[in-house]
Amino acid sequence: DNINIDSNNINMTNSGGAEAIRITGRNNTIFLNKINHSSTSDDAISVEANRNIIHSNVINTTGGGGVNHVLGGGHGIVLDSLNNTVYLNNISTNSRDGIFVRLSNNTIHSNRINTITGTGIFFTVSASPTINNTLMFNNIINTTGSIADGINLTGFNNNISLNYIETRGANSLAIRLNSPSSNNTFFNNTIFTNDANSYGFQLTSVQNISISQSGIRTTGTSGYGIYVSGTTFNISLQSNNINTSGSYAHGIFIDRNSNGSVLLYNSVNTSGDGDALKINGSNTNISHNNFETRGNASYGANIIS
Repeated sequence: DNINIDSNNINMTNSGGAEAIRITGRNNTIFLNKINHSSTSDDAISVEANRNIIHSNVINTTGGGGVNHVLGGGHGIVLDSLNNTVYLNNISTNSRDGIFVRLSNNTIHSNRINTITGTGIFFTVSASPTINNTLMFNNIINTTGSIADGINLTGFNNNISLNYIETRGANSLAIRLNSPSSNNTFFNNTIFTNDANSYGFQLTSVQNISISQSGIRTTGTSGYGIYVSGTTFNISLQSNNINTSGSYAHGIFIDRNSNGSVLLYNSVNTSGDGDALKINGSNTNISHNNFETRGNASYGANIIS
């Protein structure tokens, strides 16, 4: 416990078996290290005990073997513990996640993350049913490749704010929120997606979710700004600025089995042939929004329920 590890150069070219830094004690600080790690079965930094600080490291992983979103195999930082703080790291990964989170109550901020066919920040549910009470803000996340999300989250009472997220690849969502998530807040995030079926937000069978004051721009075919699907309750969308330009790219699409949504003061502009708002839910309050469409057969508000 209470150890500082700083200003080291760590280069690992082994095919597997060891992390560059593994932490099993508490209250340690890992900072200003430069790590190049090519292992296909372990991660650059693995945090396996509570209350550690990881900051200002440069991390590059190129292993990327096996199955993504599992422990081990080339992630930048793995948080397999509680109450850690991760900030000001510069992380680049190939076929793996930038930060891989397995437990709750961590703070992740001001990191720069670049991935190739990996998720920027992935919250797994393998170690715990959900990830709770995580604070994540001021991160810059860029992903390249198919199915490379910016943030993939399942959990309760998390706050995701002031992040910049850009994806370049088909089926790569900026933010993916999974069932049974509840009571999560997304505030003032800036989002760009640049390929087919790449949404700004996808909410699937969740409840009590707030998305506000965020800028969302998509350019790909069927690149919805916000897509709400499954059995959802109490989704609040307020004061967001949404622009889509691809074919069939709706600004906001609320699918069937959605109940109790609130849409207030949003500005939605579609320049392809998507609707500004397409809704098939019930008990929804839609008020004081600005909807603008420019494509053929594009509705301002398409109410189909």
